Amino acid sequence: MIPAIAPLALCAVLAASPCVDAVAGEAWSLTADAWRSPPAVGEVLAQPAVRAAVQAWLRQAGNADHPAALVITHPEAENGAAWANELRDWLIALAIPAEAIAIRSDDTRTNELRLFIESR
Repeated sequence: MIPAIAPLALCAVLAASPCVDAVAGEAWSLTADAWRSPPAVGEVLAQPAVRAAVQAWLRQAGNADHPAALVITHPEAENGAAWANELRDWLIALAIPAEAIAIRSDDTRTNELRLFIESR
């Protein structure tokens, strides 16, 4: 079972982290070597790619004119989909709404997840 923390706690954790400015089209990669399964909640946000993507999504989430999705692309292999869904579950536990997360297969990825923000 994945522990849940309140949205304010997520913001507090991220506020203490160095902020990254998302640039349109920017993407972050999370390699299989960097991901330990199952990670602890602190380890999820300690991943620079996850932290940067969540910070970028939070900055755009309040913009009603341009709602944003946090997109996770994964290798086509079965374990790629499982890995992406595991990260999605963690993001939901960390107060990112499920409807704000999209998962897609990417046949050009072999050993990494790619995270990016997409306007809806």
